[in-house]
Amino acid sequence: PMQIWVADLNEKTADIAASRITRVTHDNFWYGDPQWSPDGSFLVVHANRTPDQESVRYSINHNYDLWRIDLKDHSLRQLTTGTGPEVSPRLSPDGRRVVCLSSPRKGPHADVFNLLVLELAPGGVTSTVLYDHHGPGAQTPPHLPPTFPLPTDCWRDDHRFVFNALNGLKSQTQMIDLDKG
Repeated sequence: PMQIWVADLNEKTADIAASRITRVTHDNFWYGDPQWSPDGSFLVVHANRTPDQESVRYSINHNYDLWRIDLKDHSLRQLTTGTGPEVSPRLSPDGRRVVCLSSPRKGPHADVFNLLVLELAPGGVTSTVLYDHHGPGAQTPPHLPPTFPLPTDCWRDDHRFVFNALNGLKSQTQMIDLDKG
């Protein structure tokens, strides 16, 4: 299993880089790709918390979901519940949105992913698939399917993000503005 730890780094390292290291997760599940909230109060990770375990570095065709870990009390809150993997979470600069890769099935490692956007509101989480590359009309998409993983710096501001996609054999960067559609 891959666990989440937080190190409180010293300003001047001298002989010791961290004044404290805290283990945040305490179970036998795979956690990965931790993303800090802008205010540092929580992390968003992908995790496979099912009996069907395998590290994401070997295969992402298992049921990974996104989880929020509050750093104050280390509580976990499930953000997604899809059948297939939701991986590669990326928080918007204002911390109100998460974009990730999603597949509606347990498929091959290099599956065709959809872009899933989560709105993190005080009343709860809502999610929207921007375009279903697996659904009806998939032959005329408004954008190419994203490749794994999403760039760590994919957000340009609170509304726009970029991702990489394959266009035949060439890689192409695309941008989506969530507020303009």
